Amino acid sequence: MHIILAMVLLLSQVGAQSAEGPRPLAPSEAEARVDSVGAEWIATKASCNPHWATSRGIPGHDGEIARYNSRHVGRATRKSMNSARVLESFVADSLSLEGWIDRELLLADMHAHQYWFANRVTWRHSPLPYTHAIVEGVLSLILYDEADSLSPHLAARLGAIGEVEADARANISDPTWLACEEASSDLEEFAAFLTPEGIKDLAGDAPVDPGVLTPEVIQDARAAVLRFASFIDSLALEADTDCDDIGECRFLG
Repeated sequence: MHIILAMVLLLSQVGAQSAEGPRPLAPSEAEARVDSVGAEWIATKASCNPHWATSRGIPGHDGEIARYNSRHVGRATRKSMNSARVLESFVADSLSLEGWIDRELLLADMHAHQYWFANRVTWRHSPLPYTHAIVEGVLSLILYDEADSLSPHLAARLGAIGEVEADARANISDPTWLACEEASSDLEEFAAFLTPEGIKDLAGDAPVDPGVLTPEVIQDARAAVLRFASFIDSLALEADTDCDDIGECRFLG
């Protein structure tokens, strides 16, 4: 027993001696470290959460917006921990104001990821991630995509709404009433926009190719959105309304 205790004390002392606090870096090296970690984190986060990627207009995930990959979520969680350590390993005073803000935002996002994804079973049970993938994914594509590639990308994303709906039907369970209410309202407002005229108005100067983004594609997307909203309305009838306040209900949703 004494030998084991002595070994534990020795190991704890060695660990304490080898621990390093934040170290100073040259301003250019510190800025480069933040930029590099930021780019890696965005790519990692997009790979595990294509809903988030599409809602931010990040290309390359149109065919994945109905898919949640638990392996990628676990990899992203480990990446967030390692990346946070990198950002916390040097003195933030060496950063410019913009670099310091970027560092703080990245750390906040990484810690939020670890919090929300701690239980990888339940986070996909709310209607809100699916709704955001549909609504924000389409709107961000119109706002941020290159004009010459808007129509085919938008047609592909509209066509994938049915896949998102199917994935939602398979996974949503026990949502809160407020989550259902918000999701349904967002979808119904979005459906009203889904007309050839509505898309053209929002696209502004960006050309919309009617040969690719046909009225039939838009109509099918609108029907899928309304069908999804109706499904969420049916869930709201039995959803949990036993919350102390709106913030708690939104958190649970």
